[in-house]
Amino acid sequence: MHVDGPLPAAGADGAFAGVPAFVKDNVDYRGLPTGHGSAAFTPRPARRHAPFTRQFLSSGVTVLGKTRMPEFGFSPTTEYEGAEPVRNPWHTGCSAGGSSGGSAALVAAGAVPVAHANDGAGSIRIPAAVCGLVGLKPTRGRVVLNAQGRQLPIDLVSDGVVTRSVRDTAAFLAAAERYWRNPALPPLGLVEGPSERRLRIGFLVDSPNGVAADSATRAAVMETVAVLQRLGHTVEPVEIRLDPRFTADFLTYWGMLSFLIGVTGRTLGSGFDRRRMDGLSRGLRESYVREWPRTPGVLRRLKRTKVAYAAAFRGLDLVLTPVLAHTTPPIGHLSPEVPYRLLIERILAYVAFTPLNNVVGTPPCRCPRRAPRRRAARRRHVLRPPRRRTHPPRDRLRPGGGVPLPAHPGPGSRRTGMTGAGPGRGVSSGSMGDERGHSGRRAERNGRRGAAADRVSAARAQRRQGGGEVGLTTRDTWQRVLEQAVSEGADARKGGEDEDVYYLELSAVTFVDVAGAGELAIAAQRLPDGHRFVLHRPPPTLRRALDMFWPGLPAIEVSMS
Repeated sequence: MHVDGPLPAAGADGAFAGVPAFVKDNVDYRGLPTGHGSAAFTPRPARRHAPFTRQFLSSGVTVLGKTRMPEFGFSPTTEYEGAEPVRNPWHTGCSAGGSSGGSAALVAAGAVPVAHANDGAGSIRIPAAVCGLVGLKPTRGRVVLNAQGRQLPIDLVSDGVVTRSVRDTAAFLAAAERYWRNPALPPLGLVEGPSERRLRIGFLVDSPNGVAADSATRAAVMETVAVLQRLGHTVEPVEIRLDPRFTADFLTYWGMLSFLIGVTGRTLGSGFDRRRMDGLSRGLRESYVREWPRTPGVLRRLKRTKVAYAAAFRGLDLVLTPVLAHTTPPIGHLSPEVPYRLLIERILAYVAFTPLNNVVGTPPCRCPRRAPRRRAARRRHVLRPPRRRTHPPRDRLRPGGGVPLPAHPGPGSRRTGMTGAGPGRGVSSGSMGDERGHSGRRAERNGRRGAAADRVSAARAQRRQGGGEVGLTTRDTWQRVLEQAVSEGADARKGGEDEDVYYLELSAVTFVDVAGAGELAIAAQRLPDGHRFVLHRPPPTLRRALDMFWPGLPAIEVSMS
């Protein structure tokens, strides 16, 4: 936490005017560094508040600093490699949850009554559950969109708060709505007091993806069912029929996020080194490098999840589930120092209920069953049905039916260098950085282009005749393209005193869709240190895709000449 940061100009008439609070270390607060819980880079002070920070401050809170979180929010516990973990105030030998573990620990300990949290796979609800707090993940779009999440094919992240009472959480949402309200969603207003309405409630004890809850968690759910029935509500079992591949698909998508951080990390701060990312982040990234061809199917299936979710709510107002599949683990059980394969098994056996709502975008709320005891409290999870979307979807980049990528305004200028790419990395538009004349370079490029075109024509003819493996084709990965270019002297040449530059002619490769950008990034990660390769005249679709990856690809430059 950074308690010496500047005080905000808080709204004097806000519902939380003067109330001390903290913001999580993955949103920008002007003047404070945003470290994302990572030791892989040195964060720099933010120049301005993030959009949600402004909405948070509009409630009147006085921000004292930033709270700790696991690296990039990937872990359900706030623990580190070689550093002290965040401990649960109710039992210091237990996890405080993640990724909003620092916020939850401070609120549970009574340091502040409210703290910012956000949720990409349970990161509000998990720490709220194990620390005995109220944690609501708002409906997607209920508060201002997270800057990182809205650029992704599926926006998993919702910002909110953790508090000690339903009253305080409701007051925050009402205050946030006064700052900005999504016209596509019905207004909330201030929710006060109990309702007289009797509800039809479904309940689920084991997770929809087949993970069974432990005996203590099952007992807590059934006790809550009995209480709801005594209050006059109708409670019945319900089934959510998910695609059997849901868990694997979500894990692949989670790995894609780690991969994107690995290739764009230089935008976060100075000295970013993906090799210094912790064991969980590295494992997720490496698993995605192996499984990236599954991405189109993963995205299609995850987006279809809302159909099964909506079907389960027919005739129901709410669904009651556990938040987690077993009781709070001890410190070390989910540490990033645990070998990746074992760690992932443990995480999937623990976080089996929460990711569903992030994919669908619906608003689950973690409510305390009773006051916490010495061990972390039992927990329950109340799910709300999905609302019909009334606003148009954001435009997506889908050339040729490829992997959906965020819409982008395009590169704008004809830039070819990279900020922070190191000496000799930037080149002027139209210049390859060598000392030969323009006409000589053009002749050499044309010669290589003709040779490459001849190879492609021969390869296509060979394939039509039923030949075996061929070289540069539309289905080759960029790693293979790179290996072939390096192995053939005509496609590689020395580009500097201390580095090799591989010049690839894009006329040798026909791009079917922008999935090539992901392959390109994978190939870039495998380049030897001090090496790079340059692409001549990338087609417009690839150029737009590369522009999204641009800041974090130190091994790549693109010449528009």
